[in-house]
Amino acid sequence: MKASWWTAALLAATLPALAEEPAAGEKAPAKEAVEAPAPGYLGVKTTSIDPEDRTDYGLKKDQDGLLLLETVEGGPAAKAGLQGGDVLLTVDDKPVGGREAFGKLIRETRPGTELKIRVLRKGKEEVLPVTVGALPKPASKGPGLDQVMAIVSKYQASGDKLREKYIKDGLSPEEASKRVQEDLQAEINALRKGHAEDAPEAPEPKKEDGKK
Repeated sequence: MKASWWTAALLAATLPALAEEPAAGEKAPAKEAVEAPAPGYLGVKTTSIDPEDRTDYGLKKDQDGLLLLETVEGGPAAKAGLQGGDVLLTVDDKPVGGREAFGKLIRETRPGTELKIRVLRKGKEEVLPVTVGALPKPASKGPGLDQVMAIVSKYQASGDKLREKYIKDGLSPEEASKRVQEDLQAEINALRKGHAEDAPEAPEPKKEDGKK
C-alpha cells in the first residue's frame, strides 16, 4: 500500500505487539546459559492451627502443626496421597513450623526433590514421601503476533476504501486516516481482551473428605 497515512497507522497500532516478539529474521535474545530452577510446588492449601485448638486436632498443646485444607487435583501432594483434613507435622523430621515458613521451605526446594512429610490422619501418624514439583507458569494472556498480523492484513486490503468512505461521510483526510487507525487499534485491543478473558485459570485446590 503506497499511502503514507497507512504506514503511520500501522506502526501506531502494531508496535506494542511487535515489541513483544523478535521481528522476522531476527534472533530472540539469548537466554542465560543456566536458568534458575523454578520454585518448588506441592499444590496444597493450608492453615495454621491456633494453640488453643491444637488438642482438638490430636496435637499436644506445645506441638506445631498445619491443617491441610485442600490439594490441587493432579498436583504433587495429591499424587503422594495427602488429603484434606491431614495435619502436617514434620518435613524430613523437622517441625513443619508456621504456614509462611512451610511455604518458604517448599518454594526453596528444588523440583524433583523427595520430602518425607509426616501427617496426623484420623488419630494416626503416617509418613508420606512427596516429590516436589515445579511451580506452574501462569498462562499467557496475550494473542500471538500471527493473530495481530492477520488483522493488519485485513486492513491492508481494505484500509484505503474505508478511509475514502469516512471522507465521503464528511471527515477530513487527516480525520479519516485517524479513524481507520482507531478502528485497527480497537480490533487489536478486542483480540487482546478476548485472550485475557479466555485464558485458563490456575488449577483450583481439590477439597477432600478426609477428617482430622
